[in-house]
Formats: sequence, structure tokens, C-alpha cells
Amino acid sequence: MKKSRKNDENEKFIRKEPDEREKPTPEQNLEELYHWNSPEKRQSSSKSSSEGSCAQKSIVWKKFEREELEIESDWNHPSSSKRFNSPEVVVGNRRKSPELRQFTSNQLPIRGVPRLELDPEKIYYFQRNYGVTLNLDARLGRTLRSIREYVNEHSKEFEIFNKQLIIYYKLNKQTDDSRRRKFAIRDQLSVMIHDIFPHGYLAVGGSTVNGCGSNSSDLDLCFGIKPREHIFDKNGNEWGKLISLDYLDNIKFVDYAIETIYDHFENNYKDEFSLIDPVLSARVPVIKLKLKSHRDIEVDININCTAGIYNSHLLHYYSRIDERLPILAAFLKKYLDERCVIQPRHGRLNSYTVVLMIIHYLQCCVDPPILPNLNFLYPAMFDGTTDIENLKFDQEFPTPLKDIPKNDMTVGELLLGFFDYYANFDYAYDAISMMNGMVFSRDNLGHGNHRFLFYIEEVYDGLTVPKNLTDANDLQDIIRIFKDSRNRVLELNYTPTIDLFLQSLKKADLDRINDEISGENVIIAI
Repeated sequence: MKKSRKNDENEKFIRKEPDEREKPTPEQNLEELYHWNSPEKRQSSSKSSSEGSCAQKSIVWKKFEREELEIESDWNHPSSSKRFNSPEVVVGNRRKSPELRQFTSNQLPIRGVPRLELDPEKIYYFQRNYGVTLNLDARLGRTLRSIREYVNEHSKEFEIFNKQLIIYYKLNKQTDDSRRRKFAIRDQLSVMIHDIFPHGYLAVGGSTVNGCGSNSSDLDLCFGIKPREHIFDKNGNEWGKLISLDYLDNIKFVDYAIETIYDHFENNYKDEFSLIDPVLSARVPVIKLKLKSHRDIEVDININCTAGIYNSHLLHYYSRIDERLPILAAFLKKYLDERCVIQPRHGRLNSYTVVLMIIHYLQCCVDPPILPNLNFLYPAMFDGTTDIENLKFDQEFPTPLKDIPKNDMTVGELLLGFFDYYANFDYAYDAISMMNGMVFSRDNLGHGNHRFLFYIEEVYDGLTVPKNLTDANDLQDIIRIFKDSRNRVLELNYTPTIDLFLQSLKKADLDRINDEISGENVIIAI
């Protein structure tokens, strides 16, 4: 790095440690989680939510502005006089008894909700042939039936809603032209970086290749490089020797590589960029770029974060199995961004977490499962050991998927079931394993992991994906949004339409969607 650079430019490369002030301990987080429902906590949570960045978006739920939903553990189906009270039974071994545990993590009173009585042979069949373990309890099973009842009673309205979701996806999914442009950017940047790191490989990851992207998605790139003996740092140390010492040296090498790429672009290609911004303070350090020839596409380049490439490869094949996954992903990423659930910089979820939540729901929370566990079925194909430059995105599975009964739930039904499942998921006691296709007890996690309030295990590093979600108020706000979303249809009996949820949807776009429906060119059940 040139020593002549101004001090303010040098400050870009100062790694900033996370703010440790007022960070709650794991015990404090759990205490917040279990006692959040007091009037004082509700008032505090409401105040913090209204003062956050989410309020600045001024998202108005125009049809429900004056309505305040009262969420209960036993909610009404709009067309039924019966309330869904959970039966008084003893809880199975995987959970604590109702006498010892009075509340779930989302503060719904426990009355001993049992696991749904499924045929053990059926459970074993799905485990053996799909590698997934169903996570159905009596409440969830009853909810799924109530959704189907609602759909049958409002079949015409729900048919239109389902078509709207499908058309929204088809109008917004990444086009072949957009994908080609992004790969052209990758090729151009790869040539530039090759001047200084000839032995590295610039791989495309994220929504560009995972099958759940849109035309507006950023381009995520990973530059994979193994430090070699002829690579020296500015002090003359050989990175090939330093890199093997400890984790700190790996961090130093990432910073060094980003600084070197930044210098190279600034000194030799500055006129080709409208943005060159190294961000070393992020959890995953990146360099942000925009080419003048492609101003509408922002590029993030990380160094050696290969787990993201392996995950993109895995998600790509999940999205090819059943189109309901990318349809739900397209809608939920937009909707949850509007509702400020997707806000990783402010301690909430990122879009990758949402896609994993959808996959888990389609694996373990519907009967029969819609998606298998690819890590179980094809371990050699998805074991994360293939060099990233050799990953294939166009190959067939080594053996065909096992033939299991087809689940005919529409995307509209699945959407409501998704909201209900994560509104009632037991975040304090349960964790999700994507590798094993199941829910497991948080008691099996190491003590240091209990500060993460939502544990959804990443396949390739075994860590939770929503690492920023450590504040109980944020989690409860997310849960409330899931409840609101479910109840606006199932309790308040509003006709489900796409603009009921997507408040930012322009009238021209809504008209286009409805015009497509009028053409009757949409397949309703996928």
C-alpha cells in the first residue's frame, strides 16, 4: 500500500470491533425472552421499534391502520365457532413438562401440546428416503387443516391470490440477460485481479446463481486464493508461512488482499469505476464496487469466504427441485424487507436466512415433504470439499430422487403455513439443522451459542446464520410480524391479495399482474 495515501483514506482499513457497550449476557437475553410480555416490556419494545430505522420507511398498512390484533395461543378460524385449544396431555421426551415450562419462547401459554401422532413407519420412510424428520405437533397439524378449510371456503379468491404470487415471481425473477451481465462483470473483474493475484479464482455466489434471485439483486463474488510462498506482505513476510499459524493471520491476509485489490483498482482502473469502497469492519470484510458500464449493479467481493459459494451451489439445486421454493423466496424477501424483518445491519435477519427458513419449512413442516435433504442424499456432491472453480451448476443428480407422494399445497397455502410455523417456533428451546434436515434441542449447543436467539445451523460451518439477532425485542417484533401476517387472513377474514401484503407494489405492476391472470396462462398448483 502506498504510504502517501491521506490519513482519512487509511482510516478505511481500520478494522473496527463491534460495540460491546450494553451488550446483554446470554442469561439476560433469555430473561428478556421469557418476560417480554409484561406491560413495561411491551411499552419499551413498542418505543424502540417506532424509533428505529424501520419507522423511517413509513410503511403503512393501509387496510389495517387502525386495527390492533390481539394475538392469543388459541386463535379463531374465521368460519368456525370452535377455538383451537391445545389438549391437556403430557409432553413427549423432547420437551419439558407443562408444569415446569409455562411459556414457549414466543410467550404463548403451553398446555402440553404433543407432537402430532404420525405413523412411525411414515416418519422412518421420510428419514430413509428424503433425509428429513417431520416437525409436526398437534397445533401445527390443526393449523394446516384450518388453512385448507379456509382455502376450500374461499376457493375463488384464493385461486386469484395464488396466481398473483406465481406471476409476481415470473415478472421479477432474474432474467437470462441479467445473469449474463453479471457474469460479464465477473469476467472483467477477474482479468483485473489476475494482474496481482494470478493464482486465485473469482467465483459467483449469492442470488445470481442460487435460483432465488431477481434482476435487482447485487452481485456477490468470492475471490478464493491460497497464500503461496511468493506472496509477501508489506513487511516482507511470506504469507505462505504466516497463514498456517493461527486464525488471526487469516484475518490479516484477508485485510491485506482487500487492501491490495483496492490499491490496484485505484491506481490502474479508477476511471472504470463509479464506486470503490473497502469495508473491513463488516462481519465478512468486502470491497464494494460499481462499474460505470453497469451502474445499476453493485458488486461485493469477499476473500476466501468459500462457504457462501458452497451454499449458493446447494440452494441452486434445491430451487431446481420445486419451483415453489423460488416463488416463496421472491415474495418473502420483498415482503419481509418492507416489514424490516430483513435488516442484518440492525440486528435482524438477512435474505439468506429467510431462504433457509423456507427450505426447512418445505422439508420438515409439511406432510409429505416437498424438498428432500440433499446433503443426506448426495453427500459427495454437496460436501463442500470441491474446489470452487470446479463446482457445476448444470449437472443431474447421481441418482434420481426417491418417488414419494406429491404434496399438492399451493404457494398461497404454504405462505400462510410459513407465517404460522415461525410465529410459533420455539426459539428458546429448539434449533434447526439444515445439514440433518431436522429440529434439535438447543441444549446440544455450546454455551457460547445461547446468545444467538434464533439458531438455524449453516451447513458448511455449523454456525447459526442470523448471528446479528441477539436482542429479544428484535425477535419479538419479528414474531409479531409473522403473527400479524397470518392473522390478517385467517382471523380477520380479509380477502388475500398480493397488494394486501406488498404495500410498495405500484399500481402499474398490480395491473400487469391482474392482466396476466385474465389471460389464464398461469398454472395454479405447481
